[in-house]
Amino acid sequence: MVLRAGAGSLGALDDLCGDYWFPIYAYLRRRGLSAEDAAEQSQEFFAGLLKRGDLGRVKRDGRRFRAWLFTAVSHQYANHRRSESAQRRQRIEVDDAEARFAAQVAPGLDPEQVFARQWALAVLSSARDRVRSSYEARGQAEVFAVLGPVLVGENAPYGELAAVLGITEGAVKVAVHRLRTRFGRALREEVAETLDGPEEIEAELKILLEALGGR
Repeated sequence: MVLRAGAGSLGALDDLCGDYWFPIYAYLRRRGLSAEDAAEQSQEFFAGLLKRGDLGRVKRDGRRFRAWLFTAVSHQYANHRRSESAQRRQRIEVDDAEARFAAQVAPGLDPEQVFARQWALAVLSSARDRVRSSYEARGQAEVFAVLGPVLVGENAPYGELAAVLGITEGAVKVAVHRLRTRFGRALREEVAETLDGPEEIEAELKILLEALGGR
């Protein structure tokens, strides 16, 4: 029957599906699929065998068809789980993106303005990550954690920052100046990677600032 089904006999294929559909279904149910998903996957399993011509490659070589079919449905289940995981990750990403959209995208901007602004924010974020990584590599992660907010306009009094870091206020001023200098350099490096040549950097930076409202 298997060989006839593999050779294209629709009657043999119907018999095969009728005989072995429920073992496939029961296996998938016990693996944790719902009744609806197990039924759908069982149908897709046999449809896949037909579409790919898998049955046509089955030979009478002493192997048990039961073992062959079990291996095939195990692969089907594994592929289903991978696809399900990918869809779940995608749903999480979409939910996160929607939350960011609601929080970050100002009403009144046209699509081109939205793209330009979010591009600019992404470039700034990448540049900030470059600076943070350089501080961490020098063992100054705490310094960046305390002073980093000044890069996004969160300007705490230098006296408070000095108290947290255990240094003088004058030392904080020097550290903030160095941080901003490094950030400016990192920003130019980040922008340069998106351009054909360094002569375009200043023009691109101007466009990014305009997209952020000149800030």
